[in-house]
Amino acid sequence: MKKSSVILMWGVITALSSIVYYWITNISGVPNKSMQWIGYIIFFAGLLVGTLQYRNKANGGYVSFGEGYKVGILMTLIIAVLGTINFLVFLQVHPDFPTKILEQSRIDMVNKGMTTDQMDMAMKYTSKFLTPQMMIIFGLVGQIIGGAILSLLSAGISAKNKPLIEDDNTPAQ
Repeated sequence: MKKSSVILMWGVITALSSIVYYWITNISGVPNKSMQWIGYIIFFAGLLVGTLQYRNKANGGYVSFGEGYKVGILMTLIIAVLGTINFLVFLQVHPDFPTKILEQSRIDMVNKGMTTDQMDMAMKYTSKFLTPQMMIIFGLVGQIIGGAILSLLSAGISAKNKPLIEDDNTPAQ
């Protein structure tokens, strides 16, 4: 199996799994904050399985930490691009999504006991970051940073360096 096809395949599989989970959680109503961890677990599991598949199927059973990290980063780029495209589609289907976030933010501020002046100031700044362009930029950057961290973990777990000297157990003649 070619190295690039393993990276592409597992990047796409992980992205599609994340996208399906994203749609399920967002269609069900306001997403539960504790359920967001499942998205990170899906992301990490995809990176780990992809790196292990790269090591075992395309790289002769060995991968250095650096090479494993590179594989994770390449998969992350695929996941981030597909995730961003998904978010663009989501915003077309649910154009009121930023408004719902603002409403939930206001409710959270009331529950924290913030004054009206504090809430108005916070809402002013929050609304600047909830434009579709800013949400896409922050989402893309966030996925890349998160993927870089998760790639470190998957590279550390899957690293298996090739021995410097192969032990040949054939008897001397």
